[in-house]
Amino acid sequence: MDTKTELNKKIAAAVAEYKTSPKQLRLLSRHLRKPETRKACRICATKLLKLNPDSKDAIASLIYTYANSSYSEKIRTALDLAHQNCQGNEDNLNKILHKVFKYLNEKEAGNFEGILHQYKIEKAEISRRLQINLNARTRLLNRASIETNSCDVITVASNEGPYIAEFIHHYIYQGFRNLFIGLNNDTSGQTGPIIELIAKQYPQVHLINTDQEHQQGQQRSSYCKLYDEASKISQSSHCMVVDVDESWVAYPLTTTIKEFLAAQPEADVISSNWLHCHGGNLFDNPLNLSNTRLELTNKFKSLFRYGTAVTDIGAHVPSVLAEPTVQHTSSDGQKINALTIDNEPLNGLRRLSKSGIQACIETTNTSWVIHRHTRSELEYSAKLLHPDVNELANPFKPNRTGYLLREEGVESRQLATNLLGPTHRPPQAYLNSLEAFIDRCGVNELIHEARAEKAKKANKVLNTKIAAAVAKSRSNPKRSRIISQLLRKPETRKTCRIYATKLLKLNPDSKDAIASLIYTYAHEDYSGKIRTALDLAHQNCQGNEDNLNKILHKVFKYLNEKEAGNFEGILHQYKIEKAEISRRLEINLNARTRLLNRASIETNSCDVITVASNEGPYIAEFIHHYIYQGFRNLFIGLNNDTSGQTGPIIELIAKQYPQVHLINTDQEHQQGQQRSSYCKLYDEASKISQSSHCMVVDVDESWVAYPLTTTIKEFLAAQPEADVISSNWLHCHGGNLFDNPLNLSNTRLELTNKFKSLFRYGTAVTDIGAHVPSVLAEPTVQHTSSDGQKINALTIDNEPLNGLRRLSKSGIQACIETTNTSWVIHRHTRSELEYSAKLLHPDVNELANPFKPNRTGYLLREEGVESRQLATNLLGPTHRPPQAYLNSLEAFIDRCGVNELIHEARAQIDEEQIKETIKAMNPKMIKTHQTVWQRTFRGTRFLKMLEHRCCECDVEPIA
Repeated sequence: MDTKTELNKKIAAAVAEYKTSPKQLRLLSRHLRKPETRKACRICATKLLKLNPDSKDAIASLIYTYANSSYSEKIRTALDLAHQNCQGNEDNLNKILHKVFKYLNEKEAGNFEGILHQYKIEKAEISRRLQINLNARTRLLNRASIETNSCDVITVASNEGPYIAEFIHHYIYQGFRNLFIGLNNDTSGQTGPIIELIAKQYPQVHLINTDQEHQQGQQRSSYCKLYDEASKISQSSHCMVVDVDESWVAYPLTTTIKEFLAAQPEADVISSNWLHCHGGNLFDNPLNLSNTRLELTNKFKSLFRYGTAVTDIGAHVPSVLAEPTVQHTSSDGQKINALTIDNEPLNGLRRLSKSGIQACIETTNTSWVIHRHTRSELEYSAKLLHPDVNELANPFKPNRTGYLLREEGVESRQLATNLLGPTHRPPQAYLNSLEAFIDRCGVNELIHEARAEKAKKANKVLNTKIAAAVAKSRSNPKRSRIISQLLRKPETRKTCRIYATKLLKLNPDSKDAIASLIYTYAHEDYSGKIRTALDLAHQNCQGNEDNLNKILHKVFKYLNEKEAGNFEGILHQYKIEKAEISRRLEINLNARTRLLNRASIETNSCDVITVASNEGPYIAEFIHHYIYQGFRNLFIGLNNDTSGQTGPIIELIAKQYPQVHLINTDQEHQQGQQRSSYCKLYDEASKISQSSHCMVVDVDESWVAYPLTTTIKEFLAAQPEADVISSNWLHCHGGNLFDNPLNLSNTRLELTNKFKSLFRYGTAVTDIGAHVPSVLAEPTVQHTSSDGQKINALTIDNEPLNGLRRLSKSGIQACIETTNTSWVIHRHTRSELEYSAKLLHPDVNELANPFKPNRTGYLLREEGVESRQLATNLLGPTHRPPQAYLNSLEAFIDRCGVNELIHEARAQIDEEQIKETIKAMNPKMIKTHQTVWQRTFRGTRFLKMLEHRCCECDVEPIA
């Protein structure tokens, strides 16, 4: 058999000799009608048709190449060619088909019979649509008045409840005139009611049922009905066909459709390029391009002038009569010609090109269609469970290829910047308009319902009852209490929590709501959530033990024996922690008094408070970084340092840099973990520091500001009024072994809305956490983000409780383009070896478990575009630390004489060392804690070794 190259050579030779020897190309066309040479046959047939459009052999060969496939537009085009060639002569048509059947096996022939049957049905449907569309055209041409440069929208909607309001708002906001929406196969029942409510406020929105049409001929038949309806009432000059996941925009973004059309007065059909969005956050705004991967394509979405000789309407372009000539242009005015055989006139009709030209992203008054090709993983998966109305036998949507996100092109991202600015987010005016639109239409609740997880019908009814009960809780408190009690069941815990939270917002003194909130956490491990709920109970009772016991009784009453035992443990732990919190509160407020009474303070200076445990490989880099950034004192609490390597390194550094203070916090850490260690360090700082501020960080966190040359002194000088300033975490997932903390070139970045904070000495701090301090409810504390935005209490967790307030640990994300804004680079997950080694250093309070439990595996996250852009802003295109920084670090290590100690500490993080540690473990211990290491060691090379060692004993693992 000839190779692909040899076949291509034969085809090329036959094409070259066609004028002198046409028979050779015809014979080759027949010779290639074999399964193994289908592709070559298609190439040969296409080339022959360009030389001789009337060649029956070429048409037969083209049909043959698709005869074994499913019915598609390609085979339809080939059969259309045959019909055009024969001009109604059935004998000639049968001769062409005979040339196809002759080369098919029995199975292929059966498939082709089915194709011919489907073609016959579709041809009749196409003829029906052609007649309707041309009649609509006549009506449109005979209208009494037309509003120039105005455009309607035609779309079909099926199970689009979560998105339809945003879609309608977008097109109204962009200046489109009418929206004709065909509702079909809406199994959710949520889309229609939302559209109907919107149509009451916006009569230009027209809801039309197209179920019957969609079953007849899918989208094209639905579009045909909508176009026919539009021709009866519209005064617009143009029409655009889009899907609900597509948003038309122009550059600059303020350009309306009217302004865009005014610049394209001659065009009949204008095609905009698709900008695909792959992935994103759940229910992202359609114009939020900051958390998605973009792909700019040469595929089209089109609008056309009403009165154009449209014969059929497709999702990308219309089909038109071959005459009169239609002027088809790209959105930047380039003329689009027929590019392939598919676009040549057939039977007096022409299919316009669906792709080809890509518009210039820098040209003004150019339009694009942002296409949410793949939303978030959850949305993608949910969509797969809504099959097409014509394929209900298959419960899965077949026309998807998996949640596999594409790589992003530079030009795509630049287009996002051109349209939306450096944040790649929709303008605030647009978001405000959307919010007002949803409020005006009263569809907020319906959208929320559509977006909620699909729960059982009973839960939907339950949620409706809850909403009604909460709304009537003041007028009918008995009903509220009854529902509160009914929800205290294992299967309705989540609903119970939602209800209790809503009820507490309306009535903060509701004992039933507090009891319900406590119940929802009573079966879990002790956490900040249950502590907050118990704090609410204590605040409510104001020291009255009887009232407190009544609330707790309401909880115990609904717990089974195992849950009650767990809750007893929670109450015991809460009692111990409450005593420890009180102890810390007193120490911290005494420290505050000392700080307020200092003789002198160095303005805009900042100390560092941190705890260190087995940080020998990194502690020198950490100390150097904060000294380099201009921080004044470093108070380092050493605890649980089983390696014995961290302390000696800090001691040597402290000899050269007396602003480094090493303080043992083993006892405090055992009493109350990090917070108690921070309390001791804060207390020590209050006795000697002359700084104005203090920052709490971990050893794997590096404070930086934009631009990178900004020191902490310069940063604070720009924030004179703030008491607490929170910087966003920039997580680093993965990297090379012992990477410099500022080397962001070999890691996946994730910019978060979580905070790391510094605060003014003298603020009424009552407890110090890793993210934010807790403070007295009075005086008011001014809490801002690093770019100066005010941070308010966002949830019930941040409301004042017992005279104290916990500040928000997350919420606002600072703008990456704003100068003098700070960030905390967090080595969330270093290299695989460093990650694995860290898992073998348990917490001092959990030494019975040899594995660190608070990790979820070496599973690296996908990187966000905004995250990488921030790295570029900070460190330039290399994403590596400046040479001056590296030189300074080298000189620092040499001066302190810690090079050998660092080398020794790093030598412990080695594949063989980790294996030796696992080998030395008792198999019973490994088996006992199987549920921990199975989770934490996921994605590492050591998981199999642990599984093997685990099999060496028969002890039951701890659940």
